[in-house]
Amino acid sequence: MALDTLTIVRRLEAAKIDRQQAEATADVLHQQEAGALGELATKADLRELRAELKGDTASLRSEFMELRAEMEARFAKIETRFTQIESRFDKVDARFESLEQRMTIKLGSMIVVALGVVTVLVRLL
Repeated sequence: MALDTLTIVRRLEAAKIDRQQAEATADVLHQQEAGALGELATKADLRELRAELKGDTASLRSEFMELRAEMEARFAKIETRFTQIESRFDKVDARFESLEQRMTIKLGSMIVVALGVVTVLVRLL
């Protein structure tokens, strides 16, 4: 949309502004518009930006997938480690149960022997 400087000059003159000031004002407005238009993005600029963004998005998606795979591998290692620890605890529990069983048998044997000794001593006295 181009700025109509002639219309601006005519309107300013109609508002009792002399022609030289009206032309200067229209010229300034025209220059500002030209500068502003130079900074506007064109369709080609937008297409280029869209292509860059698609590339960046694809790159980020790829990096995210790599990080996700890395994290999944780390979690798998942690799960394996926990499974190994649980297995060790199961072995320790089994050893304690075995030890408890042996101690119960030994204690029972000691009680039987002690009762036998007491019985023999009671009969002798």
